[in-house]
Amino acid sequence: MPVGLPEFADNPENRCPVILLLDTSGSMAGEPMKELNEGIRAFKEDVLKDTQATLSVEISIITFGETVNVIQDFVVMRE
Repeated sequence: MPVGLPEFADNPENRCPVILLLDTSGSMAGEPMKELNEGIRAFKEDVLKDTQATLSVEISIITFGETVNVIQDFVVMRE
């Protein structure tokens, strides 16, 4: 993201990059995947409850299994 975009002018907080590396291999079928999804939901909920974290955390999501995929490049978390 280029410096100078309005987001940086409106939100001068230091950024905290977070990369979620998520195993989507066959071994995650069933209950393990259910638990992974619950963990992601809880993480998002906790970040959004904290005003400082909401302004600071930028998240990226990468999955791996048979292949590696960038699902989401860094973005500010929103509801």
